[in-house]
Amino acid sequence: MATSTAAKARTELNVAMTYLDRASRRLAGEPGYLRQAHTLERLSGELAEVLARLICADRRQREEAS
Repeated sequence: MATSTAAKARTELNVAMTYLDRASRRLAGEPGYLRQAHTLERLSGELAEVLARLICADRRQREEAS
């Protein structure tokens, strides 16, 4: 059950990162929205770090359970 929850969380983070990346690219091309585009890029980077930590924690948990 916990692995299923972790997998769902990873999927949701990946989807969120995709939307943030797409939105930041679109905003970067619009006059006056460069600041917002940089904010979205930063958030996407932070999400990537969280996702990496989640994946590592999930792997450690599986190794400890084995």
